[in-house]
Amino acid sequence: MDEARAYAALVPGRFRIDTALIEAWARPPAPTPSNGVDWFRSDAARTSRLDRARSVILRKVADPKLDADTVAAELHMSRRALYLLFERCGLTPARAIREIRLDCCFRLLRDERYCHRKITDIAMDHGFKHFASFSRQFKMRYGISPSAVLPSIAKH
Repeated sequence: MDEARAYAALVPGRFRIDTALIEAWARPPAPTPSNGVDWFRSDAARTSRLDRARSVILRKVADPKLDADTVAAELHMSRRALYLLFERCGLTPARAIREIRLDCCFRLLRDERYCHRKITDIAMDHGFKHFASFSRQFKMRYGISPSAVLPSIAKH
């Protein structure tokens, strides 16, 4: 900027400085998805959408028919947009639904207030259709069987 002003002083009338244009060039680039400047805002927006998707899943966790299409429709977004949203977290909508269901079941199985309930009932109440698949997925996720999670008072 100083160089341009010095040159304009040497050649008056033939050179005009457009400071607004120079200042615009000097500013950092405008945020766009391609230059990475807008990551903070896009992460916040993505987090908000993920939170809304998680809320939809939690609200409808008991529905065995809950799938990506249902979640996308609730969020007023396309199925593809939903998949892209979860892809950034290394998940698919189906896996997120399964993980949330398993987490809910795990919490209830550990809670002494629910020790009177059957494991099968807890699984079915959270959208699992078959106890065998629930038990297999639970063991894969937590490394133990669902019955091993039960509080000690429920095992007696």
